[in-house]
Amino acid sequence: MPEGYEINGSICSTDRVNDESNKFSEHKAGDDPSEIFDLREYNIGDKLNRIHWKLSSKRDDFIVKDYSLPVDIQCMLFLNLKVDSEYKLPVFDTLVETLVSISQFMLENERLHSIVYYNPEAGCFIEKHITNTDSLTETVHEIILSADENSVYKSPQNYFTENTDLSASSFVCITSNPEKKLLEYIGESVDADIKNAVVAVTSPKEAENIMKHYSGVNIIPVLIGRITSSIKDIEL
Repeated sequence: MPEGYEINGSICSTDRVNDESNKFSEHKAGDDPSEIFDLREYNIGDKLNRIHWKLSSKRDDFIVKDYSLPVDIQCMLFLNLKVDSEYKLPVFDTLVETLVSISQFMLENERLHSIVYYNPEAGCFIEKHITNTDSLTETVHEIILSADENSVYKSPQNYFTENTDLSASSFVCITSNPEKKLLEYIGESVDADIKNAVVAVTSPKEAENIMKHYSGVNIIPVLIGRITSSIKDIEL
């Protein structure tokens, strides 16, 4: 398993909901009335419609229902493993380790998500739902086993052409090829509250040549060997 690095980013709140959600936070309350997170004593300002009247009558005190927080709101990590650099292996490692670092951070913060990547052996894009460390480990192993230096990767544009209705709370494209067409599409056509393009670079000079912001997309250069410092402030 490639190493995952600790990052101190932030998970942003969202108004998006998953109507078919059946995964809820074990640590935080939310606004989904389909599941009760906790029962507690009434505090000034609590909504009256959250009072548990039957239990309150038994306890001779107002008891309030805290609803649950869904954690499977759609978030996507899109991995583009096409590497044109002469430093193929270090760039490949940086792309995969960046993916692992971000995915682990999202799991630690109870934000389930999906990983999309092109599998050269299967000849198609694969989407994997990441719900725990086991599913992340399995997905990363599949990604590594499907790749070799002679692999031919289809352009991400093929995936976007086949999936024109992408909608997510956050969308992260992890790549070493920040093509203008790709960034323009993400900025203009991907429906997401937060859009990041995390770009693996081989030198500080290469990082300076990448625009920090492009058409609604946050551009984040990641220098080989400096993953933590590069994405420490990422918003997801």
